Amino acid sequence: NISLPEFTTLNMAAPLVGAIYGMIILKEILNLFFYISLIIGFFGVLFVIQPGFETFNIYFLVVIFGVFLITTTTIVNKYNNAATTIGYFIYGGMIIHIISILLFLLDPIKINLNEFILITSASILINLAIFLATFAFKKAQKHYSSVFCLVYLQIVWSSLIGIYIFNEYLNLFALLGAVLIIISGIISIPGQFKQISE
Repeated sequence: NISLPEFTTLNMAAPLVGAIYGMIILKEILNLFFYISLIIGFFGVLFVIQPGFETFNIYFLVVIFGVFLITTTTIVNKYNNAATTIGYFIYGGMIIHIISILLFLLDPIKINLNEFILITSASILINLAIFLATFAFKKAQKHYSSVFCLVYLQIVWSSLIGIYIFNEYLNLFALLGAVLIIISGIISIPGQFKQISE
């Protein structure tokens, strides 16, 4: 219902939410670089969503809601001794996999071999990515916000894949939003170094 570059760019709100969760749940102290980064990133997300513009639809808000759910990795960071990385990965993925199986059983789809290979490969890669992200957030300890900022790199890859594979492009406002989000990530880098040195 929305393009891949738009979806990924909206997911880049995750570091913003992650920083807020880091302050509230993990009691991290953010510095000026992070605050500036959060403000610029917030405006970037607004430009991508474009509320009131012609491209806006309800699925943009669904992605934002998902961002609030996925950044609960702060729990993995806060309770890093409660379970192993694999444990958190399994517990965290169990609900979504059960829901996916139920939805498939209720409305099965027929696919060809190429689609099966594509879906299976994507499933393996996304689960590997989730496992590695969970591992990183578990090990990050008091630098959770710093690690989360690294996910901004997804915008570049998603935009390239969207353009070259799916022929999907961001409009001018969304492109400006993506640039603001990337700038937000770049501004947060000195903040990360400052936070690590403290």
